[in-house]
Amino acid sequence: MTAVPDTKFVLDLAQKIEEKKAQLAELQSQWEGLFSQPAQPEPQEAARGGRKIDPDGIAAKVLATLDSNSHSDFSVVGAATAAHLPELKVRKALANLLAANRIKRTGRGRYAGKAYQAPPENEELLRGMGSVQ
Repeated sequence: MTAVPDTKFVLDLAQKIEEKKAQLAELQSQWEGLFSQPAQPEPQEAARGGRKIDPDGIAAKVLATLDSNSHSDFSVVGAATAAHLPELKVRKALANLLAANRIKRTGRGRYAGKAYQAPPENEELLRGMGSVQ
């Protein structure tokens, strides 16, 4: 036959277990708080790009060149020539303007202002030239 434990000892042990469970739950919530990040909202399109454009800077001059020629798109060299600026600086400015969603890419290595629309294909004109059959 097994001995019956002292009831006072059992009650004290049960109380200590409950206290330790509460402490463990508190430690567990602190642990989870360290490693879980709250859900952050998606950045909005307008928030991209960070800094404002310096009105006298390279990016502003490149943007003005692209916007003033809304009928055409430019390569890096073409934009640099049109803006009368060094090619390397124009290349960096175009990348920054594109990342800030201030301009659009019209093809590989081609950039234009936001107002640019690609010219429509004129099949009748091409038929007359014998290119399209």
